[in-house]
Amino acid sequence: MKTSSRLPVFLGLGAAIVAWCSLAYSADQGPITNFSTPAALFRGASEGGANAALLLGRMYESGSGTVAGRSMEAAVYWYTRATQIAEVTPKKDMVYVNEFAREAAHRLGFIYEYGDQGIPKDEKLAAYWYLKAAEKGYYPAQYNLGAMYAQNLITPPNDVEGYKWFLLAQRQTDGCTFDPQCRFVTADPPGHIKRLRARMTPAQIAEAERLFNAWKPISLWLPAPASD
Repeated sequence: MKTSSRLPVFLGLGAAIVAWCSLAYSADQGPITNFSTPAALFRGASEGGANAALLLGRMYESGSGTVAGRSMEAAVYWYTRATQIAEVTPKKDMVYVNEFAREAAHRLGFIYEYGDQGIPKDEKLAAYWYLKAAEKGYYPAQYNLGAMYAQNLITPPNDVEGYKWFLLAQRQTDGCTFDPQCRFVTADPPGHIKRLRARMTPAQIAEAERLFNAWKPISLWLPAPASD
């Protein structure tokens, strides 16, 4: 894992083993297959399994599991596939795919923020994907989006919005001790939250807190914009 001032991402490489006991979920049928073989995993991802697509993305990003070597291009493809499945999932079935799709969106944000193995650094795309996951209530993306605002990597700058995302992330991690990502957000070792708050006026802090208290997650997934 590369060094960064963002929330570390723990890919859970043991998931390659867990995969064979997991279920894929289609956009309209719920559980559709058991990942008993690598071929079943690829078929599940191709036919609408958001968790299968997420798992393939993890495997390609890490270079472990059932795939031959590390490929960020393939990782981006399968992470994007997971979010595309969410875009066509009926609301009644969203519980099956939202958890997988929002993690995939967060992984896309991280890849684009730093660039890796032929995938160019693109902070605009990074912010886009972090936001997709953050607005679905995914606290790692909420923290990383706040960090981009804190470092003025998003145009136009918006300290109120950045602080709101930090507050939302820390609300979910308050008091947690069992998860390293959770502890990272709570402790904020890079000091993003402290530095951002220090440059805000009392009125800005109050507005961020108002937005925080009024915030509700967005369940709808909209298609990604076409590439330039």
